[in-house]
Amino acid sequence: MLIYETTKKEFLEKVKDQSIFTELEKEYAKKDRKAGYKITNSWNGSLPYMYILLEDERIPDNCGISIEHGIPNIDQDKKIDFIITGYNQNKEKVAITIEIKQWTTIKEPTDKIGYIVSNYTKKEKINGKEKITYELVPHPSYQVWTYAFMLNQYNEEAKDIKIYPCVFLHNYDKKQNDVLDDKRYEKYIKQAPYFYKGEIKKFQDYICDKIKYGDNQKIIELIENSEETPSSLLQYETKDIKKYSNFAVLIDEQQIVHDKVIQMAQNTLKDNKKRVLIVKGGPGTGKTILAIKMILEFLEEGKENIKYICPIPSAREIYSYLLKKNKKSKKFVQNMESGANYIKYKENELDIAVIDEAHRLKENYGQYDKKGKNQVKEIINASKVSIFFIDELQRISTKDIGSVEEIRKNASKLGAEVEELKLTSQFRCYGSSDYIYWLEDVLQIRENDNFKNPKNKINYDIKIIETPNELDELIKKKNNVKNKKTGKIKNASRLVAGYCWDSKKEARNDPKYYDIDIPEYNFKKSWNLQKDKKWAIGEGTVEQAGCIYTCLGLEFEYVGVIIGKDLIYRNGNIEIDYTQKPRSDNNALYGLKTKLRKKSGEEREKAYNQAMQIIKNTYRTLMTRGQKGCYIFCYDDELKEYLKKRIKDGIQ
Repeated sequence: MLIYETTKKEFLEKVKDQSIFTELEKEYAKKDRKAGYKITNSWNGSLPYMYILLEDERIPDNCGISIEHGIPNIDQDKKIDFIITGYNQNKEKVAITIEIKQWTTIKEPTDKIGYIVSNYTKKEKINGKEKITYELVPHPSYQVWTYAFMLNQYNEEAKDIKIYPCVFLHNYDKKQNDVLDDKRYEKYIKQAPYFYKGEIKKFQDYICDKIKYGDNQKIIELIENSEETPSSLLQYETKDIKKYSNFAVLIDEQQIVHDKVIQMAQNTLKDNKKRVLIVKGGPGTGKTILAIKMILEFLEEGKENIKYICPIPSAREIYSYLLKKNKKSKKFVQNMESGANYIKYKENELDIAVIDEAHRLKENYGQYDKKGKNQVKEIINASKVSIFFIDELQRISTKDIGSVEEIRKNASKLGAEVEELKLTSQFRCYGSSDYIYWLEDVLQIRENDNFKNPKNKINYDIKIIETPNELDELIKKKNNVKNKKTGKIKNASRLVAGYCWDSKKEARNDPKYYDIDIPEYNFKKSWNLQKDKKWAIGEGTVEQAGCIYTCLGLEFEYVGVIIGKDLIYRNGNIEIDYTQKPRSDNNALYGLKTKLRKKSGEEREKAYNQAMQIIKNTYRTLMTRGQKGCYIFCYDDELKEYLKKRIKDGIQ
């Protein structure tokens, strides 16, 4: 999302008469956002310095200028402060991306890759006591370099533009042996040089070396109107997972988590103490990317007594199938735990266990639930270092015990040190964290007052479709879109449904039979066939519908969701009809049905609330599988009208 664009000449004129500040606020308002004090203060403090910088006559008047330029598919709060565009001596397209900081001093460097300790303080409560700590922030060269990388990676037009990231610290007095120049940051400064107070001339020379001719904003418009490339359709890229670009660069808190894992592993090698890290993150925050990246790095370092654990068979099946095709990635498959039997390991037999989708761990498992006692406990017992990636709102069965509380409880019993970190940056749903918050508010999972105001809108493609037939056709159409560069069909969109229809025995391997039947619309569809274990990437499998168990851990460009009869809307509230859950989905509400049959009482109410949470979590998960969009058919008419109104009020 672009907030403001102009030419160099107009920028200078508008800064000079101060009209630019008002115009920026108006443009923010048009995007349904309010420019708070922090943002307006940065404009007031920095744009006059950009005026001085651009006064150089060697910089063409018709260069394009972009202010507050959003990065495709990344958290919408992350923006490139300033971009200058034009052509170089060879008439090639050029964009200089600038991170502007008003810093005056910095406290110290840190061993966390790409991060420094600033002089800003923050308050936090630790064990009930308030503690003031210095804020850990990205080194500005690292920050602008990663943003430029992401712009190039996720924007089709940007791939043909020479992008030069750099930093402008106009208030910063550089000292001898400066913190910013610490050797730990050398490679980032080389990729993205910084210019400090008193270096206007040097910075101007840098710009003039890159840009010789103006472009009249054409390059900015190319970037803004370009097709956006999905950020992390992991199941389509694992054929050469080591080269998959998302694994090359980590953004913000992803890097902090990465470094914490490395540090814990190193500390355990020294003192042999058991350690546990809990990494919380919602849909699309990069949990799987980080989990797989960590295993690959440990393998490259020669650490082989490690395991990648994912309790979701469909995701495990796809990664295993694709990775086996690549010689360099075969070791990953060898270190992927294929089953759920972690009790087979002796205490501390594994050096490191990385647990993806930890919310789906079970207490008992195997045929008739006769194996094991507690997977969380078994994993912590078996591993010196355990890394749990978890989203508690993706627990979709009463058998799922993966929770922060459960992990902490078992870690304490086994004498393990525990730390928690959180991933918040959104890499799915067009990078809109607001969409996730909006969806949780709409489903009444947790309230968010920001979405009670119809003026607060979200940029994400979500629509209510009137019939399941139309929904099916729309998803097939999206699935058959060709990649502009390769000419191949993308095959990256799928239809999914709430589990409200039995999985019929005869339909499991024979496409002539159907599981899902909606007679009002003459609509029939099979659940994904047993033989098509690679449903999410298979040729022709768009003809089948996925369920919650086959799409967990995976994502698509567009997802079509059939909301069945189990989710309804009555008298201003989201409600459930648990009787619509079929026998073949006995796991979801396991142990609740007897309690739910009671007419009233505390036990029934508790069971109903638990069933409601599971069903809501299921639809939250299904409705966050789409990178670019989510299209929905509702069986319940009242729910359909409610969602239409909330979309009208809250989606751009």
